[in-house]
Amino acid sequence: AAGNVLLRAGGANSDIVLAADLTSTGGHVSVDAGRDLDQRADIGAAAAGRSIDILAGRDIVMSDGTRTHSDAGNIRLQAARDITVETLDAGAADVAVVAGRDILDEDGDGNGAGGADILAAGLLMQAGRGIGAGGDHLELAVGTLSARAGTGGLFLSEADGVTVDGVDVRVQRVNGAAEAHATAYAGQNELVSLGHLVLISAGGDIRLNDAARAQGAGNLLLRATTGALAQQAVIDGGSGHVSLKVGTDYRQHADVVTTGTGTLDVQVGGAMTMDDGSALRGEANARVLVAGALTLGAVETAGHVSLGALRIVDAGADEIDVVADHLRIVTTGVADGAGAGTGANPLETRVRKLAVAIAGSGGGLYLSETDALEIDLLAAINVQQVGADGATLTATADGALTDARSAAHLIVVAGGGVTVHDGDLDGVGVLAAGNVLLRAGGANSDIVLAADLTST
Repeated sequence: AAGNVLLRAGGANSDIVLAADLTSTGGHVSVDAGRDLDQRADIGAAAAGRSIDILAGRDIVMSDGTRTHSDAGNIRLQAARDITVETLDAGAADVAVVAGRDILDEDGDGNGAGGADILAAGLLMQAGRGIGAGGDHLELAVGTLSARAGTGGLFLSEADGVTVDGVDVRVQRVNGAAEAHATAYAGQNELVSLGHLVLISAGGDIRLNDAARAQGAGNLLLRATTGALAQQAVIDGGSGHVSLKVGTDYRQHADVVTTGTGTLDVQVGGAMTMDDGSALRGEANARVLVAGALTLGAVETAGHVSLGALRIVDAGADEIDVVADHLRIVTTGVADGAGAGTGANPLETRVRKLAVAIAGSGGGLYLSETDALEIDLLAAINVQQVGADGATLTATADGALTDARSAAHLIVVAGGGVTVHDGDLDGVGVLAAGNVLLRAGGANSDIVLAADLTST
């Protein structure tokens, strides 16, 4: 048709079976099925800015190879039960997909192996149970994203970078008089799942302007495979495991939290910069492994913490950087200043046991402990890495670490006593190439040396 199109099947048991293309060359398109839409051909609005509005009383099923497409006009699909998506393409406009139960990927590869299921400037998704599946993500090529899923989880793969932010999608609905009237639907913010939450960007950056929340016991994975992660809002893992995998740099401007037995796993291919005041918070182990420099805000947990980076510096001087039971620190940089802390701004800790290995001769360890401290052999501090299906967990395999060793200076100042154990029975407890200071503050604080302290 050259104008507006309405295709409606009335009655709760009435289906629309589309075995040939439905196209408007100049108007808006509305499809309204009392029960199911069986889409075996394309639905299109060819004129610029014209929208597509599809409703079903039960299911919308797009067959392999079919498309619903517009020329920069918004597209909205809503079904009381399930929506199976093959290709939705709104170009420079937005898409909304709302299902009472599941939003599924039609995975016959008619849109090309790995081809995007949804292409749009902005995408809003809601599902009462699940969006995508652990073994079959919805593939996206969108600019801005908001999605909310139930206990079935949220599984999304983006082609080239995405921003999590508010999305508001409105379409024109055609009535029986061929008149088109604007719909009024609420906008949506955040990524929320009552099950697992997985967002993978194959290329480009992930930018969180709104929160990502896996509420309950579901696990959370955010992976920018070759890009950066810019976090402006909270990442909340509920009581599940949290994995953040970043190809280049990670800028953390808000907290990352989980509770219970959920571990915190952060892997960064470039530098990681935490704002002073931002934190990684949990109750189990936390592991941060950074290929570049780590600017440390705070890590707080009742479990153990492992920090590894080229060098580690304190983001500020107003808070304790690490609160944990055991703390493992390894730095690999050898340039000037490559160590952990500085003389002017040491790392502030509240931990019970410590083991350190500082590789570079141009930096050293500078640490200020609030209470008493033991330098000892620490067993491996490992965490669970979340797989792309949300459910598969792979434990890290870091080894044990013993002693406090530095290729430069080693400065440890404690508010209470200091005990140096011979954890690996080699006779060495503290070994540094530069100057060494071991201080136990307070009139009743002792230093107990059960292993050698040596500066070479």
